[in-house]
Amino acid sequence: MAVSDFGTFVGADQTLTTSPTPSPRVGTVTVGQAEVTGNTAAVRVACAGAADAQCAVSLNMSVTETFRGHKLVAVAARVRHKVIGVGSAAVTLTAGNAATVRISLNGAGRKLLAARHVLKVKLVVTEALGNGQSATVSTQTVTFKAHSHRHGRH
Repeated sequence: MAVSDFGTFVGADQTLTTSPTPSPRVGTVTVGQAEVTGNTAAVRVACAGAADAQCAVSLNMSVTETFRGHKLVAVAARVRHKVIGVGSAAVTLTAGNAATVRISLNGAGRKLLAARHVLKVKLVVTEALGNGQSATVSTQTVTFKAHSHRHGRH
């Protein structure tokens, strides 16, 4: 018997079986070499795998700064490292597809580039594995160069 707002219904007991929601299959990511234009890096990312597979990809650029602290008594200076994020992007692709992902330097990255004229950043590409974990697919060094503003004489 079942009772609802629509009335009381009499009949034999029945069983409802639900199946778990299938988690999407994770594809295989391939990453090309980054190409820099101005303040932007362009990276070709491709996803391969079964027809229903997906690749959820995150791209993060960072610079590791080294700070030296001095103490009067200490023989050696203490060295501290700080990782500064200078740009990020994300893309989700289905198997058989590819995209060129553009990552621009953020404010911190543009300031560092202006101060140094050449900025080497670490570009790490990770893929979400679907279980809350991620795996690093590619790590490469990308070099940004500030444009020199030279005015020619006429």
